[in-house]
Amino acid sequence: MDLEARLRAFAAVARRGSFSRAAEELAISQPAVSKHVADLEASLGTRLLIREPRGARLTPAGEFLAGYVSRAEALLAQAAAGMASIAGADSGSISIAASGTPGVYLLPRAIAAFSAARPDVDVRVLMGTSAEALEMVRNHRAELGVVGGGASAPDLEVEPLVEDDIVVVGASSGDDPAGSVRELERRTWVWREEGSATRLAVEQAMANLGIRPTRHLTLPDWEMIKIAVASHVGVAAISRFAVERELADGRLLIVQIPGWHVVRPLSIVRSRGVPMTPLAEHLAAALRRVVTGGAPGIDRARAALAYAERADGHASLPDIKRTLQEGLDALVSPTGVDELLVSSQMLSLLAFWQVKEGNLDEASATLVGALQQSGLPAAGRADLRARLGWLTWRRDDHAGAAAILEEALRESHVSGNAAVERRVLLDLATTYSELGRHARARELLVESMEQSRVAGDIDELLRAYNNGSGILDETGDLPKLVESERFLREGIDEANRAGDRHHIAWMSLNLSSSAARRGDLHEAEQLLREALRLFEELHEAGGIGPTLVALASVRLRLGDSEEARALAIRSRTIGAVGRPWLELEWAGLEASTAWPDDQEAALRQLRLAVGLADRAVVLDSIWITHLMIRMAFRVGAPMADDASALDGARTHRPEERTYGRWANALANADGPDAIRILKKIARDVEACGAPLVAAEAHADAAIMARRARRNAEAGRFTRERDRLLGLSGAVPVLDPSSAG
Repeated sequence: MDLEARLRAFAAVARRGSFSRAAEELAISQPAVSKHVADLEASLGTRLLIREPRGARLTPAGEFLAGYVSRAEALLAQAAAGMASIAGADSGSISIAASGTPGVYLLPRAIAAFSAARPDVDVRVLMGTSAEALEMVRNHRAELGVVGGGASAPDLEVEPLVEDDIVVVGASSGDDPAGSVRELERRTWVWREEGSATRLAVEQAMANLGIRPTRHLTLPDWEMIKIAVASHVGVAAISRFAVERELADGRLLIVQIPGWHVVRPLSIVRSRGVPMTPLAEHLAAALRRVVTGGAPGIDRARAALAYAERADGHASLPDIKRTLQEGLDALVSPTGVDELLVSSQMLSLLAFWQVKEGNLDEASATLVGALQQSGLPAAGRADLRARLGWLTWRRDDHAGAAAILEEALRESHVSGNAAVERRVLLDLATTYSELGRHARARELLVESMEQSRVAGDIDELLRAYNNGSGILDETGDLPKLVESERFLREGIDEANRAGDRHHIAWMSLNLSSSAARRGDLHEAEQLLREALRLFEELHEAGGIGPTLVALASVRLRLGDSEEARALAIRSRTIGAVGRPWLELEWAGLEASTAWPDDQEAALRQLRLAVGLADRAVVLDSIWITHLMIRMAFRVGAPMADDASALDGARTHRPEERTYGRWANALANADGPDAIRILKKIARDVEACGAPLVAAEAHADAAIMARRARRNAEAGRFTRERDRLLGLSGAVPVLDPSSAG
């Protein structure tokens, strides 16, 4: 009770900015408020408020705590309202946050239907931009939100309702309904303030089409925008829901822009893991019924598809898969060309995420079943076959993948499915690279990028920069690594020009991997912190998780085990859940940080994680098995079963191709050739540009030599290890920095 009183007193001061006004709100004396706050500061060991002549202001620590306390108070208020509604579900109050388009043009009809059934319920609507509405839900000021766009955050659940088509409109008279890029750049563009989901989607579309207008007018309300456009102020990109009446009565006309196609879902948002009150359940049901009940199944399916296409990095895998399944269910039994095409696109995406979960057999069944549908349009067949080729590549059947992708390339070209054709070109380039057909792989990469530039498909172009770096790094040796890095930096420049922070973050993450491989840990850390900043700004949990794991690994190599452990724990809570490949990466990192304290426990922990993981995931994370074998070598544990996990593993780098020989050398440490093998591995790995891995090979050779009582040789191996580590400021992963 003392803690509750202290927190309530602190929250009141933070909210009112004054001890005296806080005392009035709480109906207690001012000295009591001061004592509660002082006791709280003493218990926390930090200052929360700075007293000033005219009130009080928060310290940084106070701002941090105030955010949590205000959310807790709002959540308790929601709980109280929920308990009241359980007692009488036809009375009480509920707050819903809404952004402009759904709040003005969709929500009123849902509230009308809800209020007709529950006239004694007080509904409060809190309006703002999409970003503001999300923040209201996050802080529990509103139990539900209805917003434009599919972006969410790890603490929010997003349910797409219906697809929203963004059209460009102009006045009905005196304006040309068609517009070239140059003409459109001379017009004034009228739009909402920053934070609007519509504005964000429009800015991205304009960048993709190369439209760079010189004049803008920002207005805070869609009705104001429509009046301004009808008065010949300029043009606006606006939801079709918002201009239905104006288009019908001829006050506005759609401006035809070649290549313009902007859609986004309108979605319900709620706090993840917080039970909904009965009133909130009823209001959400009214929203679904009114907004989507009259909409054809194809519209609901398209909304689900639009959400799933944009959800990577934002939503959890179960959320994405559930949304896709709901979209498929909305189609019931697809028969028309449009329905079959949307169905094939959703099944293709579903298979993609099943692969990412490690469920390769399930993904194969999804794709094979989808390809057997009768009447499947050629464009849909090309999409599904392209995904099947990619899946076959993931299974390391590169020859089989090439055959499937070549057929998908023909189908996509004949059917005119240019988007799939660009994707297949890139996947086929990757496959040919794996088959050693490097010249042809580079040709396809260039063709994919040229087609993306012509089509204005910036997203696919940046994906080519991101994935194509591996095609250029065909042998994994140092010169190719440098060329690959140069290519990634060029991609980052391209993404900067497009304002695409998502791809900047991912390319920075990939570039950091190359820097770490070269032993430049400080550059790797800088790139990772930049990627982390961008992912956090974008609320991309799918990017935050792996970046935290990589950053923790770098900090561990630099000897900062305390920050490494903190970053590892944070990655576990933010990005690893539901992503099995990241779960395994996290397990490797946790075992490494736990190793100095209890080596046998760390090995048991890692073996358990590998044993529980899907084999496809284990084969994709070969360094985890390698780490496990090196741990077993140090504690004298059997390694035969661990070494068998390397059979069939995917090897992307020259050093990874040594892991099998390395494991056999450690497993046969008493053999006469074991030390010689490790020495050669260290020399070969250093030559290919991976000095830190070479240092670890020297470390293992030193232990082996010492056990064989070849101390002079052990000393030489240790000095070589320290020389390589010293160039990057790194410390050994599993051994003390100075071995005897």
